[in-house]
Amino acid sequence: MKIFNLQMSLLAASLATALISWAKPDLETAFFPVVGQIELVEGHKVDDGVQEAYVKFDKFRDCDFIGLRMNDPLGYRVNFNFLDKTGDSYHSRPEGFNIAGPWRLFTNFEIEELHIEAVHECKGFLGDYRVVSVMNDGK
Repeated sequence: MKIFNLQMSLLAASLATALISWAKPDLETAFFPVVGQIELVEGHKVDDGVQEAYVKFDKFRDCDFIGLRMNDPLGYRVNFNFLDKTGDSYHSRPEGFNIAGPWRLFTNFEIEELHIEAVHECKGFLGDYRVVSVMNDGK
């Protein structure tokens, strides 16, 4: 009976380890985002359907920046460009308070109405994985 209990304990531990390694990115996305909510610092209309914006946000963890995804309230992808002169938008920013921009957005919707996600690659004990942080929920 003791051998059976030991076997069951080892099986349970193996299954728990497999489940954690499979669900870890989703858990981190939900409970430990890399960046916080954005706040508009400055924005202006450039042309019809084109605007530029500077935003501020906090970065909580040291993970590598992959990119941004933006959707309008109708669910369509919003095209955008990073226009900063130093090229900082293409690289990972340090932890703490950050200001980014200008971002050129090709949409008639205000930035506060957009759903914006930041994608980062984080390094962990079980390998590298991607974390998606919601920077603006579009509400």
